[in-house]
Order: sequence, then C-alpha cells, then structure tokens
Amino acid sequence: MVRSGLPRNHPRVKSLIADSHSFVAKAERTAEANPNDIKAWDLFGDVALRATAFDLSYYEKAEKAYGHALKIDPNDLRALKGMGNVDYDRRRYDAAISAYERYLRAKPDDPKVLTDLGTMYLAKKNISEALKLYHEALAMEPDLFAARFNTAVVYLLRSDKTRAVANLEEARKIAPDASASLRVEVMLAKLEGRKAASAFGTTLAADKPPATFRDAVERIVRTLPSEGSKVRSVEWPSQLRAIVVVSDFAIGAMPAAEKARLLDNLRAGIITAKVAHNVSGTVEIDFREAGTGRTVATVTD
Repeated sequence: MVRSGLPRNHPRVKSLIADSHSFVAKAERTAEANPNDIKAWDLFGDVALRATAFDLSYYEKAEKAYGHALKIDPNDLRALKGMGNVDYDRRRYDAAISAYERYLRAKPDDPKVLTDLGTMYLAKKNISEALKLYHEALAMEPDLFAARFNTAVVYLLRSDKTRAVANLEEARKIAPDASASLRVEVMLAKLEGRKAASAFGTTLAADKPPATFRDAVERIVRTLPSEGSKVRSVEWPSQLRAIVVVSDFAIGAMPAAEKARLLDNLRAGIITAKVAHNVSGTVEIDFREAGTGRTVATVTD
C-alpha cells in the first residue's frame, strides 16, 4: 500500500527535501573532485536519479553523472542501467533501448531490465519484440508483476482475450499491493463482463460507469489514495494529453520506490480505461502544482 502523503509544507517533508539536496550536492562535489573515480560518478548518478522524486530537474544531473562514467568506461553496467532509466523516465525510447541493450549484452540475466526494455519496445509499438522480452523475463522470474501485467496488456492489444485473462489471473496472484490487485481486478472484471470485487471481497460501489475515456481518467486521478482530494482541475489540451492541477501533492515526499508504485498503478488504471473505451494511442498525464505550474510528475501508458 502507498503510505499516506504529507503536505509539502510539513516539517518532515521539508527535511526530506533538504536532505536530498544536501546528499546530491555532496555526491556531486566528491565526483567533481575525483574525475577518474567511476564509482563516485555512478553514486552521483544514482542519488541524483533518486532525487527526481522531489525535483525533476535532477534528471539533468543524473544524465551528466552517468554520461561522465560512461566516458571513463563505456561498458560500465551501473551507468548503462542508470542512463537507460533516465531515458525511460524522459520517454526517450530509442536512447533507453540502446542503453538497456548494451547493459544486457554483458548481463543478460536481469529480468527487471528485460522488462523495462520490453516496455520501451511496447512504447514504440513493436509488440512482438515487447512480448518476447516479457517472456524472457518471466522465464527467469515468474513472479515479476510488471512483466506479467504487461504481457496481459500486449495480448489485449492483440485482441487475444483468452491469453490476456490468463496472464491477468497470474498477475493477481503476485500483485505487490492492494492497489495493484485492484487494477488487475478491474481489468479482469471488464473483460469478463462482471462487477469488480474490492480488496475486501465485496463488489466495488455501483457508481454509474464513466461515459467517456476522459471521465474515466478524471475519476482515476481524483480517487488516488490520499492524493486524489488534492486535484483541483483536469484540463485536456489534446485528445490524449491531460494536465492535472494539484495543491500540496505529496508525491515529492515519497521514497522513489513508492512513487514508482503509485505511478505504475495509475498507468494501469489508464490502460484499463483505454480498454473500456476503445482508445488507442499513447496517453500522457502531467501533474502540475497550482500557482507555480511546475510539473511534479508525468505518466504515460
């Protein structure tokens, strides 16, 4: 479960953000003082990438750090994986694919990187390659939820309901938290033509189903655990792009792993809505702070 968020002006949040800034600055100073120390540059990249949970501008520092490490050693696995993650987050699909494939040539038995590589190919609409990579990842780690769930998504895109349902059933067994379980359940219920059961064994509230894809997305963001009440408005500058204006959105106070889980669950909800409303194409949702307009998170499916 995602822990309850804290308002941005809470002392603990301010402390976390200040500590993050201090840690990155220290790692950067150490790396700059030791230009040939690849471990120092890798560490600088790692802490900067984690700090993007608080401030997206740290992607620039992470990229700088990993880039420097790769100049020292073009085959540095830690930097290749890190650079792939930066490119993944910034939706630079070709660059992420290049970094992940170089990493996997040296370490082909990493199922999580195989899964991320598959997702990059899926983003580029290369469904066959994505499915092959997900299968490879699952052969190594059968309980890897992301690979199993994404396999179901691929089969949905192929209109193979039988295999999609089979993979969703497996995903339900290995879902890492109640929110992920609920996303799987909602998708299964839609495919099977029944009401979805909640994590507590009862059917979900029989609200009127969203009439449109946009209505469905707005319901998803407004019902995010602890954070949905902070949504002020949802604007649609284009058919598949939404800007969600928020106040005191606590995603910046979450550890990177929890932030990733929240965004993954949101992404699963978007996919569910797309299936329900027969929407194709890549959806992008930007969360922006009210007043400043600063983007605090971006989600694509």
